[in-house]
Amino acid sequence: MPDSADPTSIPQLVRRLFDDGDRLVRAEFRLATAEAGGAAKAALPGLVAVMIGGLFLLVSVFTLCAAIIGWLTPRLGAGMAALVVTLAAAGIGGALVAIGASRLKNISLASKRSRSATAQSGEPNR
Repeated sequence: MPDSADPTSIPQLVRRLFDDGDRLVRAEFRLATAEAGGAAKAALPGLVAVMIGGLFLLVSVFTLCAAIIGWLTPRLGAGMAALVVTLAAAGIGGALVAIGASRLKNISLASKRSRSATAQSGEPNR
């Protein structure tokens, strides 16, 4: 027999359950957004420095390739020297992309908090 001391009906309890769940999801989303935004702001100066450094490295690689082509031209001819340097650069670049992609496969982008909660719940990490 229902307890007459508790005037809350089942529909009210269900509504409150959904409202609480909605508030929890919204709060978790705000927290995740704040964590990601803080990390992005902290990483911005470093990312800018890496991009500018990468630009200078790219210019130096172009210059080095031009110098190697110039050095090989008397021995192989201009066309063959350019082809050899291009294929060598493509091979090095392809190898680096493959290495980087294989290393990125093993990195989780989830926050430490999310990984900890997942580990505690017994769910497999992705």
